[in-house]
Amino acid sequence: MFIEQPNRQFIRALLVSEQRFTLFHFDRSGVQHSQQFDLSDNSSRSQYLFVRLVVGLCSPNESDLGFDTTIQWKFEDGRKVSGTLKTCGDDGHDEITYKLANTDPIWSSFNIRGSCTTYWRIVDPQSGEKRLVKDSWRSEERVSEKTYLEKAKGLPGVVQMIHCEDNRAETKVFRGLTNTSDVPGNFHNRIAIRIVMKNGGRLLKEFTSPKELVCAFRDAIAGHQLLYENEIVHRDISMRNILLGEPGAEPGGRGMLAGLDMAIFTDSDRDIPETNENGRSGDRTYWPIAALARGNPDCDTYDGPHDHLDDLEAFLYVFAYMTHGYSPQGEQLTLPTQLQAWALQNCWVAAESKVLFLGEPLLKQFRNLWPQSCRTLVTNLKNFSKGVTKYKRRIATEAPDDLREEIMKKMMEKINEHYDGVLRFFDKAIQELDKEAIVVSPQVQVPVSWSPGSFFGAPSSPNPCVDAPSETTRNRGASSRLITLQRDQVPRKRASEEDPDDQPEAKRAGHDDPDDVPKTPPRPRAKARTSAIQRQVAVSSPLRPKDSYGEQG
Repeated sequence: MFIEQPNRQFIRALLVSEQRFTLFHFDRSGVQHSQQFDLSDNSSRSQYLFVRLVVGLCSPNESDLGFDTTIQWKFEDGRKVSGTLKTCGDDGHDEITYKLANTDPIWSSFNIRGSCTTYWRIVDPQSGEKRLVKDSWRSEERVSEKTYLEKAKGLPGVVQMIHCEDNRAETKVFRGLTNTSDVPGNFHNRIAIRIVMKNGGRLLKEFTSPKELVCAFRDAIAGHQLLYENEIVHRDISMRNILLGEPGAEPGGRGMLAGLDMAIFTDSDRDIPETNENGRSGDRTYWPIAALARGNPDCDTYDGPHDHLDDLEAFLYVFAYMTHGYSPQGEQLTLPTQLQAWALQNCWVAAESKVLFLGEPLLKQFRNLWPQSCRTLVTNLKNFSKGVTKYKRRIATEAPDDLREEIMKKMMEKINEHYDGVLRFFDKAIQELDKEAIVVSPQVQVPVSWSPGSFFGAPSSPNPCVDAPSETTRNRGASSRLITLQRDQVPRKRASEEDPDDQPEAKRAGHDDPDDVPKTPPRPRAKARTSAIQRQVAVSSPLRPKDSYGEQG
């Protein structure tokens, strides 16, 4: 019902059997239910209570039924044809009515519990320009997104707030928990907030060309750098939080970063109360490896606070998701099985699949469709993130406890180099996109244009833009050194979809002609391992359990 009725704030329903009934209440804090009442017990007045509940659930007042009455639609022949959205200005008094540009939200969450963000595209009644409205439910312990957006005013690459209506509703009020003493210890109150932004509401998946997508990422990352310089860590880089700029926008406005509801200040306490077992919320599909493994006692990755490098790694996963799940013209494709594992609820398995992604060659579906410049860009971003992951792992496993913080501080002194290097990858890709054609041969090898050592102390080329050996040569046999995912948790690959070009022909699927198969017999396939994933991590994996290796390399 929350999905089909996007203006729902809560739902109440009766579960009735022949002799008993129970009242259920669903909102963005979860579910609450009453005790069971016996309809056959006349002394407890259960029958009278049942009648009152039925009458209440049939109320003609929409707000009593859990609807947000500030969003209304006009219907013709049972279908929505238009709609309006009302909100108040920053002073809380000036009510503004916007026309909905789309009768349905352009993006909404499928979750019941959580921030449950919904984006609406609206039309300004005075200027006629399209705006974006974000409805969400923030945790009571969190700083309001309004605070961060006010500090981000005037920053290119970041959405600009027009006005904000905070404290629109609270889940504790829906449940009648008005007194602090009545609030259960495991209950997390959530507060409704509505933000009107200048951006016209073009989602990332609405891109129409590789250049538009690359430019949007480039400007969003530049905006992320400006946020970090203003002491704001975003912490929720995801597909819904990177927006396209208006067509023909100048550099700085071609893409924008949104969704600061998970942000924190760099000088604030990082131990913010959270609402899930992993200490994080947001879309885990794009979480960096360190965030997925954080809190796992068997993992030797760096367990420090979330920093800008974690967000830059998340940008890679969003870009990879877009380039593997969509064609260069923006048509949605079937996502490769390896990337599907990123969304698994098991954070350990999701982290392992990302380790594989960083270490293995580019997937065939991506190589066959996207131009050379985008393939080089993904390779550079993978090498950058792989270098960060390995460096942090060395800090976790080799650095003395009393020196880890000092080592991280020295690495943080190179923040500008980190951003400049990543932005240089995108600038080079944009230049190449202006020269090359969209159709690319699948046999083209992808050069590596950067070595992570220039940022993290390992030997590298003095010029980070000098081409290095191809990724296929560099990573030959990488999959044998990395972990093997459990078969019952990650879908198996289709051979026609993800076989590397450098793989022997005898190991590929679809060779019916025996003349096409090389005479050299293929290497025997290793026996499948069915032990727990914690015992499947190989020596080179940055996430191997502490008890699965001996001497350090």
